Amino acid sequence: MTNFVPILIHENVIFPLLHSELVVSNASQIELLEYSHSQNKPFGIGFYLNKQVSDLGVLAHCTAIKKNENNMAIAQVQTSQIIHILERVHQIPNKSYSGAIVSYPFNKFTTNKNILIEILSFLLREKQPIIQKKPILDMNAYELASKIILKNEEKYELLTITNEVQRLEYIRRYLQKTKAAKNFKGFSLS
Repeated sequence: MTNFVPILIHENVIFPLLHSELVVSNASQIELLEYSHSQNKPFGIGFYLNKQVSDLGVLAHCTAIKKNENNMAIAQVQTSQIIHILERVHQIPNKSYSGAIVSYPFNKFTTNKNILIEILSFLLREKQPIIQKKPILDMNAYELASKIILKNEEKYELLTITNEVQRLEYIRRYLQKTKAAKNFKGFSLS
């Protein structure tokens, strides 16, 4: 299925199925977020990587928005799924923001509890702090990656994987490769 959605280009990669906070100062992006929030309509978030706009992004809903005294908007967004940006439309009549024709790649979420347990065991062996509201065995790869992976290029690489077991394997290998970076935020089994 293809669709047209307003699109916001952001510098940080955001995963689907997560609640995130966006801070924007660009007037057109603020207009897009206000429109999305007031009309309860989804919008796309594309990512600016290596001086160009990525082909993949996420579909999101703006759940709350407030402006501060510096004309910056702080928006709470709930992302829902991956989008493939087929073509950007730089001008929409009577709007200051742009849009895009997007499709929705199939994204498989069947998990593998054994890999999740292996990831937890690795983190415990590395004596990482265990601070998490949700039990690790109930988490998906995107939730895990949002706590572990720091570089946008690696986050985007994970975003391109549309199979949950392969995403978990990517995280497992990432942890082995990086030896669980010191600024990791942690997990809990309870």
